[in-house]
Amino acid sequence: MKISDGKRQHKLMIVLSSLRHLKELLIPLLVLFVSHGFQREGSDRDLYWRLAVGAALVVGAFVWGFLRWWWFRYQVEDGALRIEAGVLVKKQMSIPLGRVQTLDTSEGILHRVFGLVQVQVQTAGGTKPEAVFTALSRSEAQWLERALRGEAAVGGAEVGAVGGGGEAALTAGVAYAGDAPAAYGSCGEGPAAALPAGPPPAAYAGSATPPGAARPAASAHAAEPPAAAEAAASGAPPDTAAPGASAPLPLGGSRTAVAPATAPEQEPVYRLPAGRLFLAGLTVNNLGVGISLLFAGLSQADDVFPGFRPFRLLAELSGPRVFLLLAAAVLFFSWLLAVGSSIVRFAGFTVSLHGGDLRITRGLLERNKVTLPVRRIQAVRITRELIWRPFRLAAVHVVCAGYGNRQGESTLLFPLMREEELEPFLRELCPEFAAAPDQIPFRSLPGKALWGYMLPLPLILAAASGAAWWLLPYGEWGFLAAALAAAGGYRSYRKAGYAVEGGRLSLRHGYLTDSVLIVPARRIQYLTVAQNPLQRRSGLAALRLSLAAGPLGSHYRMKGLSYSTAIELLHGAGRNGIPADPKPGVRTDL
Repeated sequence: MKISDGKRQHKLMIVLSSLRHLKELLIPLLVLFVSHGFQREGSDRDLYWRLAVGAALVVGAFVWGFLRWWWFRYQVEDGALRIEAGVLVKKQMSIPLGRVQTLDTSEGILHRVFGLVQVQVQTAGGTKPEAVFTALSRSEAQWLERALRGEAAVGGAEVGAVGGGGEAALTAGVAYAGDAPAAYGSCGEGPAAALPAGPPPAAYAGSATPPGAARPAASAHAAEPPAAAEAAASGAPPDTAAPGASAPLPLGGSRTAVAPATAPEQEPVYRLPAGRLFLAGLTVNNLGVGISLLFAGLSQADDVFPGFRPFRLLAELSGPRVFLLLAAAVLFFSWLLAVGSSIVRFAGFTVSLHGGDLRITRGLLERNKVTLPVRRIQAVRITRELIWRPFRLAAVHVVCAGYGNRQGESTLLFPLMREEELEPFLRELCPEFAAAPDQIPFRSLPGKALWGYMLPLPLILAAASGAAWWLLPYGEWGFLAAALAAAGGYRSYRKAGYAVEGGRLSLRHGYLTDSVLIVPARRIQYLTVAQNPLQRRSGLAALRLSLAAGPLGSHYRMKGLSYSTAIELLHGAGRNGIPADPKPGVRTDL
C-alpha cells in the first residue's frame, strides 16, 4: 500500500501522542519548578534555563506527534487491514479480517470534546493490541468496525452482504446477522469453512437452549410476556409496562431491552448500582496503592513546602493512642483514594450480551468499551476481597483467549455483586461457566500439605526478626509479622481445594483474597505436575494449569495435592476429559 492511498487519523492525534510522551516528564518538571519557586533559591538565569529546557521538550514532543500523524496511514482492502506507520523506522502491517477478534473503543476527555474515539484492534496472537487508532471520528470508527466485520463498502464494493431480514452473511470466518456476531471460531481454529444458510444461531452462544425454543422457567430472567412486548411495540418506556411483565434484575440495576429484528428475545443488560461504587474499590491492592501514594506524597512535602516536616512530627509523637490514631487516619485517606479510583474506573459500568458478544462499558473520565466473544472465554475467576466477605459480595473476572496485554491478565466482567446472584448472572451471560462457588463440592488437601503452606514465610520472618531484635529498636515487632504470616498460611491451606464436576475443573485459593477458578476441561491447554525433593518425600505434588490467554498464556498453580490425584488430573486432561471423581491415594488408569 502506498502512503498516498491510505487514510489519516484526526489531527487531534498530534496532541494526544505528544501528551503521551510528555506524561512521564510533566510531574517531575512541575515539582522542579514549584520547589524552586517556594525555596527562592538560584538566579533568574537558572530559572530561565529550566523554562527553556521544558519548552524544548514540549516543542519536540509536538513535532514528533505531528510526524507520527503525518506518516500513519491505514486502509481496508483485499480482505485485510493494512497499516503503514513510523517516523525513523517505517513499518507495514497487514491483519487479515478473519483474524480480528475484538475492537475496543475508549473516549478520554479530549475525545469527548471533539467527538472522537480511540480504537484498539486485537487478534488471537501477537503483541496486544496489534493496532491502535488514537483519534478517529465516531463515523469513521463505525465504518472501520463494519469494514473489519465485512459489512462496509471498501473500494466501491461490498465486502460482505448483510441481510436486513436476518439472513446470515459469511465474512472472514464470522457470521453476522444485522449488527450482532452470531458465531466465532473457537480457539486454535481457522476461519469457518461453512455455516448453514437461513436463520442465525441462538443469541446466547454456548447455551443449551436451541434456537427458537423457550428459555427454561428456572432462568433468572424469564422471557418477556406478551404484555411487555405490546408495551415495547407501542413505544412506552419499560417502567410503564404492566406489573410482573419482567423478572426484576437481582443486581439492583435495570434491564434494558435490546431487540434486533432477527432476535425475538430481549438481550440482558446489567448495570452496577451507584451505591456499590463505594465498596468496589476496597480491595487489598487498592488500599496498598493508596497507602503508598499517601506516604509518597508526604515524602515530597518537604521539597514543595520546606516548613512542613511530616515525618519529623511523627517521630516526636509516641504512645499507643497516637499510633492507633495515625493508623486510622492512614486507612481513612487510603479508603478515600480507593473510592475515588473506583468511581473513576467503574462509573456507568454496564455489561450486556449482543448475539455472541459480551460488551462492557465503564469509566467516568475515560469511557472504555470492550467486546469479548463468549466462545473465546477460557475460564471464569470469582474473587472475594477481605472487606467484602461480611457483605457476601464478589467480583467476576474472565480469561479470554487472545485478549490482554500481559501474561495472566484477565478482564473484569462485573466489579461487585452478591454471591447469590453469581449463578444466575453466569447462566445468562456465559452458561458454560454457570456455578455458585458455595455449591461447588471442593475437596480439601491432605493434612501433610499444611506445613508447605505455613512454614516457609514465617520461618524467614522469624529469623530476620531475631537478628533485628539485637540491632534495631522495635525489632520484636517482626515476630508479630511472622505469627500473622503463619496464620495466613494456615487459612490459605484451609481454603485451598479442587473440584471436578460436569466436565469442569475448579480450583480454590485463599489468603487475603479468596479466589475460585472455573475451567471447562476442553479449555485447558495443558497441565503440568511437578515435585521438589520435600514433596517427593511426602508424596505430594504441585499442579500447574495453562490456558490460552494473552501473548504468553495464563497459568494457575496449586500445591499440596497428593501425587496420585495430580497424576489422575493430568492423564484425564490429556485425554480431553477429567475423571469424574479422583480420590486421593488411588491411581486410576484412564
